Amino acid sequence: MRNRRWQYLRTALLAVACTAVWVPPAWAQGSKNCRCYCQGIDRSGCLTTIGGKSCTLCCVINTKKCTFTATCRSTIHNCCRKSQCYKDVCFWQDPCYCCQTSVYNCDPCGSCRYTASGCYQPSAA
Repeated sequence: MRNRRWQYLRTALLAVACTAVWVPPAWAQGSKNCRCYCQGIDRSGCLTTIGGKSCTLCCVINTKKCTFTATCRSTIHNCCRKSQCYKDVCFWQDPCYCCQTSVYNCDPCGSCRYTASGCYQPSAA
C-alpha cells in the first residue's frame, strides 16, 4: 500500500515538473483547442474505449521552440473503482502534435486529468 502511494505521488510530481519545464514564456505563447478522447477504465484497470468521453484539450504552444503543453479534465467510467495513473498515452491524433510525455490520472469516481507535452510542427498552408 505504501509503495503504491509513493508511486502515485511520484507520478503526480513528475506531471507537475513536466508542466513546469514545458510551459513557455508569455511572449512565445499561442493556444489552440483540440479534441481528445479520454478512455474509460475496465474492471482490470486497463484503458478501454468503453466508458470514455470526448473532451476539449487546451494546448499552449511555444512558437519559438515549437513545443506544446496540453491539459484537460473530464469524467469517465472507472469500472475498477481504484485510483489509476498511466504514463505516455496519447489520446488524440493530430499530425501537428508529437506527444513525447503524458500523464493520465483517474480517481475511483472517474474524475480524470490528462496532461501531455511534446513537439509542435505547424502544418504547411
